[in-house]
Amino acid sequence: MIIRKRPVPFAGLLVLSVLVLAVASMAVPADGKTGRQWEPVEWSFENPSYSGNPYDLVAKASLKHQPSGEVIATELFYDGGKTWKLRFTGTKPGKWKFVTKSKDPDLHHLGG
Repeated sequence: MIIRKRPVPFAGLLVLSVLVLAVASMAVPADGKTGRQWEPVEWSFENPSYSGNPYDLVAKASLKHQPSGEVIATELFYDGGKTWKLRFTGTKPGKWKFVTKSKDPDLHHLGG
């Protein structure tokens, strides 16, 4: 996932920012997620084999900012049925990668 800064509101810089973002968007990350700084990005994961209280299942994600090495940890949340979600808001522009960790094999070692 790549987080980009918001465009500057000045007319000339806005046009330039749009052109830069248009060129940058041609290279879509492998997981297909592109976001903006301070705006949430969300992933959904199916867990078809889980049969228990879904609120007892713990699944965590570590997100690493590639340029700086900063790591942010968060948890996935249950979204009904067999779906768990990860929601993340980038604090810095640049490429972020994540990996999940859980005792449940369907939610363990997912990445993007």
